[in-house]
Amino acid sequence: MPSQNTVARTELTEIDRKAIEICTRVSQLLQTLIPRDRTDAFIKDYGRTHYSRDAGQGRAAGKLQRDSLCTRGKQSKAPFSNRNLRWHPLVIAKKCPPDFTEMNIAVDNERKILIFVPSDDPSKKYFPEEVHKLPKAYCVSENAWLPFIGDLKDWSMDDWVKNWCAIPAVEYCPWKFAVETYAILGIAIAVGLFDVDLKNAYEQVKTSLENEFALSRHYPSLSQEIVQCPVCRTHIGAYPAGLTRRIRPEIWKPVWEKVKRAEGEDESIQLTHIDPLIETKINHHASNVRYGHRWCNVAMTDHSVDQTIEWMKCVIKRHS
Repeated sequence: MPSQNTVARTELTEIDRKAIEICTRVSQLLQTLIPRDRTDAFIKDYGRTHYSRDAGQGRAAGKLQRDSLCTRGKQSKAPFSNRNLRWHPLVIAKKCPPDFTEMNIAVDNERKILIFVPSDDPSKKYFPEEVHKLPKAYCVSENAWLPFIGDLKDWSMDDWVKNWCAIPAVEYCPWKFAVETYAILGIAIAVGLFDVDLKNAYEQVKTSLENEFALSRHYPSLSQEIVQCPVCRTHIGAYPAGLTRRIRPEIWKPVWEKVKRAEGEDESIQLTHIDPLIETKINHHASNVRYGHRWCNVAMTDHSVDQTIEWMKCVIKRHS
C-alpha cells in the first residue's frame, strides 16, 4: 500500500493552524480536570494533537483530532485524500452543493497530474499540492470528470497518490463546526471514560471556546446526551443497551501482527452521526456528532437514528 497520505499534508494555512491550536488548548484544559494518574492515557489515545492536515502518520494525533477535524482514511484510485481537514476547500460531489463554486479540471496525462481550474477565474490553475490555498470552497462535480475517464481509468495507484488532494463533499464542514465538534467529543471522553464532572467540563470548555469565536447555533446545551450513545441511550462507558457483556471466543491471530481486536468489541466507541452525512447539507457539527457504541453504530449503517429505531421496532414486531 502507498506510504504517502495527503498531498501537502504538512502545509497548513493560518486558519488550519488556528483551529488545531484551539483544539490543543481544549485538550489541555480537559487534562487539568482528569485525575493525574490517568492523564497519560487520555493524551495517548484521545487528546494528542498534531499540526498536519491528516493528523500525522501512525498514532501522531489522538482519536479526537482524527474524528472531529479530519475526514476518514481512504486509499483508492481516486483523488480523495487519505484523511484531510474537513474544511479543506476542494470537495468532490455528484452535483455541486449550495455555497460551493464549480471547479473545472484538466489532465496532464504525460505526468499523470490533475489540474484544477476555477470556473469563476479560468485564468488560474491549481496543482494538487496547491489546492489547500484556494480562497473559498470549490467543488468538482461529476460532469467535470467525464471527458477524462478514458485516461484516468488507466492510472496506477502510484499515479493517484500524487493526486490525493480533495475530500468528499459529504465530509466537509466549516472549521468552527469542526472545532466545536472536537470540544463536545472531548467532553464526552473526559466525562464518559475518565470520570470528570460533566457540568464543570462543559462550562469550562464552553468559556474557552467563547474566548476564541462566537459559537454557532449547533453548539448543544448542557445535557446528559453528550455522554450517551445516541442509539441505545446508555452511557458510552457502559455496555450497549445495558446488556450483560458478552465473552468473545478467542481466535488465532499472527503474533507478529499488531492486534486491533479491541476496536471490534461491542462497546468500543466510534464516531456517530445522528443524521447521516449527505452531499447537499453540512451534517458534521456539534449537535449531530456523538460517540456511540460500535454495536449501535454498525446497526445504523448510513441511516439516521430515527430510521434505525423504526427499523428495530419493525423487527421486534415481526418476532412478537
